[in-house]
Amino acid sequence: MAIYLYKKTHLKTGLKYLGKTEQDPFKYPGSGIDWKKHLKEHGNDVVTEIIKECNSKEEFTKWGRFYSELWNVAKSDEWANRIAETGGSDRGENHPGFGIPRPDTIQRNKARIGSNHPLFGTKNPELSKRNASNTGEKNPMFGKPSAMRGKKNPAISALNAQKTGKNNPMCKPEYQLRCEHCDRVMSKGNYLRWHGAKCKNRQAGDL
Repeated sequence: MAIYLYKKTHLKTGLKYLGKTEQDPFKYPGSGIDWKKHLKEHGNDVVTEIIKECNSKEEFTKWGRFYSELWNVAKSDEWANRIAETGGSDRGENHPGFGIPRPDTIQRNKARIGSNHPLFGTKNPELSKRNASNTGEKNPMFGKPSAMRGKKNPAISALNAQKTGKNNPMCKPEYQLRCEHCDRVMSKGNYLRWHGAKCKNRQAGDL
């Protein structure tokens, strides 16, 4: 299957995009983040040019890197690419452009909130102060047992203790039954499950 290296040019704005696809490049709109945003804002009025038709990923990587460097697509404001188009071989955290916003993205952010805004490019001091007051020993829950993890909740433990062993209401004499075969005293539930007609001490012929 052919791998196409294509160039798209927006007819209204002149912005260009270098991309890759194994589909019909004239129908495929492109997958770049900034390019898709540009199409959403200005419409899909573009012209498509096939730069290379490659038969392997290695061949595509070669030509993709060549034209990316030739046109400087990752740094030029004329292009919507954030990184070189190499079919993914140069992508990832080790790529020099990973996590670095494009210059035009920075300018758009400045225009939206203003470069003179006291919070531009810095952390919110009020939020930082509030977070600092609730961390470590300053946290009101520091050192206290959690109801969901760590030490047991004493209130829940006390409540459970009231319902276990001799404190269990089912252990009261009025709820007890004596097995006629083994002479053991137990709750009604255990009697029905393990004793009476099911008792292992029951002899053949016993009722």
